[in-house]
Amino acid sequence: LAALSFYPTKNLGAIGDGGAITTDDESLRRVCMSLRNYGQSERYVHDELGLNSRLDELHAAVLHSALLPKLAAWTLRRKEIAERYRARLSRQQVQLLTVPAGSQPVWHLFPVLVSPGRREVFQEHLRQAGIQTAIHYPRLIPDQEALRGQPFEVLGDIAQAHLIANSEVSLPIHPFLTDAEIDRVIDTVNQWPTS
Repeated sequence: LAALSFYPTKNLGAIGDGGAITTDDESLRRVCMSLRNYGQSERYVHDELGLNSRLDELHAAVLHSALLPKLAAWTLRRKEIAERYRARLSRQQVQLLTVPAGSQPVWHLFPVLVSPGRREVFQEHLRQAGIQTAIHYPRLIPDQEALRGQPFEVLGDIAQAHLIANSEVSLPIHPFLTDAEIDRVIDTVNQWPTS
């Protein structure tokens, strides 16, 4: 199974929430089809506890006909922006994440790391220049209140994940950024006074 999100801010986003699951396994396809439609195996026959998780026809049509044909060009533009960021961001206190060898990111986000405790100062510096940033995933799943008292297992050390959660800032990246806007982000990051 592969799960895809069509959340509006994703590289291929719907008008509202949406997603898809793909598989080449017929039995898994049947289970997914049932679970997305209230657990029905046929109309009014509910064999499983399911959800209303159907992507409606309007969203599917917009994704397929209006947005999907543009995805390759949008992805190329995101890659160009990320390359410019990676080549020109030079502030030592703003750490770029490494790209694993052999991978080809599509740059849904462009996260950087700043020292824990300096994130808000960094964001305010960018905000003063009219640059919006975001923090993605500041609290790890094992630290969520909903899991308190629930059985779960964490495999391995998650110290690095905590460090990232406490220091990550996402810089603007979307295919509609102009070259001038990209340069302004780069210049503003490089001018951050860190003292």
